[in-house]
Amino acid sequence: NRIDALNHFLDVAQHAVSERLVDDNRTTAMVKTISFSASAPATEQFIKELEGFVRARVAAVEEETQFSGTTDGRYAVSLLATPLTSSESAER
Repeated sequence: NRIDALNHFLDVAQHAVSERLVDDNRTTAMVKTISFSASAPATEQFIKELEGFVRARVAAVEEETQFSGTTDGRYAVSLLATPLTSSESAER
C-alpha cells in the first residue's frame, strides 16, 4: 500500500543521504538532483523512459551477479520527479 511504499522510500532516502553525504561514500551511494525545463508531455515520456531504462539495467546487473555468484549486498535505487512551483524554479 502507499504507506508501506512511503516508509520504504524514506528508509532508502535516509540510507542514501547517510552513505553519500555523511560517510562520503562516492562509489556505491548517490544523491543527485537535476532541475530542468520541459513540457508536460515531454516530461511524462522522459519519466516512462527513465523508469524503463533503470528497471532494465537493474535486471541486467542482478542477472550478472547471480551468474557470477558474487555479491556485495543489496542496493536500492529511488527515482523522484515533480513539477516545481514558480518560486522553487526561480531559486535554482
